[in-house]
Amino acid sequence: MIALRAMPQSAPKARPGYKITPCGEIPQEWECVPLGSIFAERVETGYLDLPLLAVTGERGVVPRDSLNRRDSSNEDKSAYLRVLPDDIAYNTMRMWQGVAGLSAYEGIVSPAYTVCRPLDGLVPKFAPHLLKHPANIRLFHRHSQGLVDDTLNLKFPHFAKLLVALPPVAEQKKIAAVLADVDAAIGAAQQFIEHSGSVRNKTVLAQLHALKAPRISFSKIVTAIEAGKSPLCEDRPATAGEVGVLKIGAVSPRGFDPEQNKVVADESLFSPEMLVQANDLLMTRANGSPELIGLSCVVGRISQRLYLSDKTFRVSLNAQKVDKHFVDICLRSQPLRAQIETASTGGSGSMSNLSQSAILSLQMQLPSLADQHRIVSLSQSFSAAMTAEEQKLATLERVKTELARRLLTGALRVKS
Repeated sequence: MIALRAMPQSAPKARPGYKITPCGEIPQEWECVPLGSIFAERVETGYLDLPLLAVTGERGVVPRDSLNRRDSSNEDKSAYLRVLPDDIAYNTMRMWQGVAGLSAYEGIVSPAYTVCRPLDGLVPKFAPHLLKHPANIRLFHRHSQGLVDDTLNLKFPHFAKLLVALPPVAEQKKIAAVLADVDAAIGAAQQFIEHSGSVRNKTVLAQLHALKAPRISFSKIVTAIEAGKSPLCEDRPATAGEVGVLKIGAVSPRGFDPEQNKVVADESLFSPEMLVQANDLLMTRANGSPELIGLSCVVGRISQRLYLSDKTFRVSLNAQKVDKHFVDICLRSQPLRAQIETASTGGSGSMSNLSQSAILSLQMQLPSLADQHRIVSLSQSFSAAMTAEEQKLATLERVKTELARRLLTGALRVKS
């Protein structure tokens, strides 16, 4: 009998003008480099007179006092790390969520962060786009150390070994300029929405203050608080015919986002009661960004089978006493936000958590149902005026995501 020898598989061929590398197919002029060749860790401590900075997922590196949140920093800041303009600071435990940013300031950050300075060959304004590229976020998640998401961390020695695709300096500058233009348009839309939201919130609070309604504990109006599960899932949204489990971002500042889910391979892991339903009031139980802990929304129409995760609460209310839309409005107001951030647990840079008992201890003004309905109607009239701008913002964000993906893989080249 003659043994048949398997024919060796030929290596994949790159398109003209491209090459195959450990980073995938990239343009010939690009390089596949370890992050340690374009970043050096900055470990400088003892700068006690410098202002405190914070690293956020949305705004990057900002002055700590610009955030409307409680200060959870240590009194002893001798171990805090110095940050200089054009440095990158990232949350060591949240790099897998893209919590990183380019600093425009000199200041200090908690040791829970990692500070890097760009080296020759890396344009500082290009660096945050490189680190937030979805393919690299997945890389950071895969190589973070820890058993579960709450304990994952990516310290510089591991970060430095990871390979990324890097364009030449001239192309980095062009890519950064293109994405900066989109960021400017996104910023203008966000500013409009934030201003409109601020006017709405002040108007609603003025109405509540004028009513002089009594304060009541949430324990008097909440009938149940439920959470789901977060099994290991493939990191992609469920498609038609599939089921998903909510990700942390499903409850967003702009409301419920059903696209923020991960496909579930084994639906038997969940009980039917964990399915998300229209008109559910949801709250985030845990988040790496303190300003997003305890964020709420009321689910609108939902066409998919989506399950609660263990980081999302469904809060059921006594409909004879409260309108859930009114409670959602209150939960987003400054007085309740202050209570939530005070009640949440978790140190600087770590995952903040909100317990069920903390929710039950919250206090709010409770006017009559008729007055609640009137305030909801007033709030919704403001919201209707903001909808067009929110749709514009969502479009801009989708455009930026796709544009960044194509520019950072070399699928789209910037000529001028």
